[in-house]
Amino acid sequence: MDPWLRSRAMMEPSWLGSFRHSVPSALARAFSRLMSGKERARCDVDFASVAARAGGSHRLITNAFPAPRSNFSNANYNYFSPTASLVRIIVQTTRGDVMQIDRGGDRALYRQIADYLRGEIEDGRLEQGARLPTETDLMEQFGAARGTCRQALAVLTSEGLVETQQGRGVFVRIRPPLIRTAGDRFSRKHRRAGKGAYQAEVENQGYSFRQEIRELGTTKAPDHVAERLGVRRGAKVFVRRRRMWADEVPMQLADSFFRTDMVKGTAITEEDSGPGGSYARLEESGYRLTRFREELSARMPTPDELKVLRLGPGVPIVHLIRIAYDKEGTALEVFDSIVAADRHVFTYDIRA
Repeated sequence: MDPWLRSRAMMEPSWLGSFRHSVPSALARAFSRLMSGKERARCDVDFASVAARAGGSHRLITNAFPAPRSNFSNANYNYFSPTASLVRIIVQTTRGDVMQIDRGGDRALYRQIADYLRGEIEDGRLEQGARLPTETDLMEQFGAARGTCRQALAVLTSEGLVETQQGRGVFVRIRPPLIRTAGDRFSRKHRRAGKGAYQAEVENQGYSFRQEIRELGTTKAPDHVAERLGVRRGAKVFVRRRRMWADEVPMQLADSFFRTDMVKGTAITEEDSGPGGSYARLEESGYRLTRFREELSARMPTPDELKVLRLGPGVPIVHLIRIAYDKEGTALEVFDSIVAADRHVFTYDIRA
């Protein structure tokens, strides 16, 4: 391929920011000074094809502006001294193609900027924990107003992709452990191994498990629990309220409701329900589990759920209700849980 290609281009100051993160800071500041006049110039632009090296792609980027008063150099970027009003600089970049803003299109500018940043995150160019460009950076990069750039970041925040750290900036959210819950978690083999259903799921995927007891005792059955448990409205039931963790990340709030006569005198009423959990204690008492029914619905969290599960803005929850039945069809437990939606995948095998 001919290493030199010629093209006509309209050079605008907003283009400068597109390469900001690939240029040494001193060089970037020099560019900024040169472009401070906000002039628009039509010029010939030379592009050179540069062989790709390990770790990224390399290409020649040229900008046209009035010749600077003094030369600046950087050996790593093969600076060419200016001639007339043309400056040629080879810049290393792994940032991908420059986004083209459609200012005359139907899609709002802030959404186009959000689309670009979302693509950077999803493609891995902005990794988990990486700091996003500041509002000022985005203003320079896209030639947009501060309010527009702020709106773009707000979109990503509402989608749960980024989070704001006070005084530090906006960062790509670090994804928490992802737990894949499947029907196998209720298998008796896990109870025989001394593990409850969720503990087995978490530890089988290589995470550490723990739970904390939030409440233990009798309470008035909520209407939706009374209906599913088959007791009269307002009846007293026994509840175990817990918060469950994987690798020290809160994953779900789990409330188990039982008929008081079924659990009286068992370890279910104690903080430590023993090996295999509550289901193992029920079967020891003669209640054989035969089937489960799960109901899932999605919604946004309440302020308390947001705080206790440490959810990021824009992250929904899954409200999961599970009923455990014995062979006579009697409900033995109503499990009412609030699950962080971005930390779980629910898988089910369904026979055709």
